[in-house]
Amino acid sequence: MIYSAPLEDARHLVNHYDRLRQEVEAQATDVLRRRAKLKESDVSEEAYMKLKNSESRLADLKSSMKTLGKEATKAMLEVDNQQQSITYQRLRTLVEAEISYHRNALDILDKLHSEMIAEEEAIIESSPKSLPLHIEDAVSHPQEETSSSSHSREIKSNHHGETKHEEVTKPNPKDDMESSPEVEIKSKPQKEIKSSAPHEDIKTTNGSDDHHSQQLLSQNDSYFLAKVVHPFDAQAPGELSLAVDDYVIVRQVAGTGWSEGEYKGKAGWFPSAYVEKQEKAPASKIVEANL
Repeated sequence: MIYSAPLEDARHLVNHYDRLRQEVEAQATDVLRRRAKLKESDVSEEAYMKLKNSESRLADLKSSMKTLGKEATKAMLEVDNQQQSITYQRLRTLVEAEISYHRNALDILDKLHSEMIAEEEAIIESSPKSLPLHIEDAVSHPQEETSSSSHSREIKSNHHGETKHEEVTKPNPKDDMESSPEVEIKSKPQKEIKSSAPHEDIKTTNGSDDHHSQQLLSQNDSYFLAKVVHPFDAQAPGELSLAVDDYVIVRQVAGTGWSEGEYKGKAGWFPSAYVEKQEKAPASKIVEANL
């Protein structure tokens, strides 16, 4: 709001104009009254001169009021323009201040966001490396196919050698009839040796867990240990149930998002996203996965 001299001058002119307008109204009333008296009675020179003086004064007052009205209007318009200019400048200053405030806030938020991203990357780099299975999908498939084919060829060759050995050492029926007690006696130790082999393996595993884990993983390059991060209940035949914090030996990772693995002597399929590859695992967990 303007409180300077132009505003005070404009207000003074307006007040002066209002007083002059009241005088004009009073003078006009006096002129009308004198004219009415002249019509009712005989016209005298004195009454006529008073009427002329009143009319002359009324004309002067009207002229002064018109001039004063123009000056007051001009002064008020100037004050109004000045007031609008001041209001506009204040609004502009306010808008610029708001823009500057929000720009500063945006800069602070951008800086904070970049710091948060850098902190998150530093945490990820400092955390232990556990690669998701789906990242190694493309790399593991060729190795899995080669290792599975070589493993199947080894099984076939072993089976073929065993059959040849049985054919060479197979006795005649007559000899079987004659030497059946001896055959039974000889076969019993073999069965005992075969049956005792798993127990010896278990003892060896309990005695040297690290050596056993290396032996399991060295059987095939595509095999690796994985930790279960989400439970899974088998719903269909061929699926493998998993519990959180268990360790499973993963045999192969399919491109469909499923993996095949072994846990506690059972093999089956489970979602690849439910496990994370681990470089090392507790010895007790490795024993459980292989039992």
